[in-house]
Amino acid sequence: MMAQVRTGREDTGNLYLGYKVKDSEDAYKYVEAKKVKNGNTEYYQASIDSIPSSELGTVYDMAFFQKTNDTYTQVTPVKTGSAYSYLYTLLSQSSSNDASKNLAKAFYLYAEAAKNYFSSIQN
Repeated sequence: MMAQVRTGREDTGNLYLGYKVKDSEDAYKYVEAKKVKNGNTEYYQASIDSIPSSELGTVYDMAFFQKTNDTYTQVTPVKTGSAYSYLYTLLSQSSSNDASKNLAKAFYLYAEAAKNYFSSIQN
C-alpha cells in the first residue's frame, strides 16, 4: 500500500509514513518516505510492504511524520486507507481502462479468497 504527500513547506527531508491499524491503541510503525519528482511536481511517497494476503482489507490510520533525532512529529492529518482504497479508485474512475478494472477485480477476489482460506484453517 502506498501513500504520498506534497510537503508545501520548507523541505528538510526525514519524512516518514506512520501507520497503525485503524483506531487501535498500537504505536505507529514508521517507514521512510522517499522524494519523487514527476515533471515539475515533487512529493514524498512511502509504501507499507509485507501486508499478508489475508489482511489486504485491513484499514490503517496513516500520517506523515518528521523525524528529528529519535522523535517523530506528525506533520499531516491522519487519513485512513487500505489496499482496497486503490482498487476503489480504479473502479470508480471512468478514465480507468478495462485492463485496470479487471486487475482491480482480480486483486479483490484474490484477497477475499486468502482471507477466507486463512480464517478457515485458523478455526
